[in-house]
Amino acid sequence: MRDRDVPQPSARRQFKYIRRQLRIFRRHHVSTLQQGLILIAACTIVLYSVFFTNVLAIHDFFHELRHALGIIPCH
Repeated sequence: MRDRDVPQPSARRQFKYIRRQLRIFRRHHVSTLQQGLILIAACTIVLYSVFFTNVLAIHDFFHELRHALGIIPCH
């Protein structure tokens, strides 16, 4: 079965689902410290992906940057 054969939910239904998820999210208070830790974790994951991973798609895209910085050998 192709993707176009699968019935897609209406836009109204999708927005209703998104609004419901946002209401649930807003109910949970996240302190400034927790927000900072989440941001630091996200940045760490991104930096690791750019500099240290050997996943081919990521490595090829940032290959020149890795060489330009000269601190991380890639081959």
